[in-house]
Amino acid sequence: MLNVECRERERTATPVRAFAVRLHATGCSLRETQEILRLFGVERSHQAIWQWVHQVADSVPDQPEAKLKRVAVDETAVKMDGELCWLYAAIDE
Repeated sequence: MLNVECRERERTATPVRAFAVRLHATGCSLRETQEILRLFGVERSHQAIWQWVHQVADSVPDQPEAKLKRVAVDETAVKMDGELCWLYAAIDE
């Protein structure tokens, strides 16, 4: 219940906050994100945007790590310019 009440009292609409977080995730700095929001008439500090980014990060579970089932490695020796070189290729099956 407390979580819902906090969201109801947010000064900035959720779609605007989500847009800001996505802008930051694409590589915009907090201050660049602040300036882009300003173009849309939304005046918020870069500190507020930082809080939004970290609130989202805290609410999303960590991504599962991929696990390899099988790996095949091919190693081949070739001569290039009179020098022996090894070529490696790893294939995930």
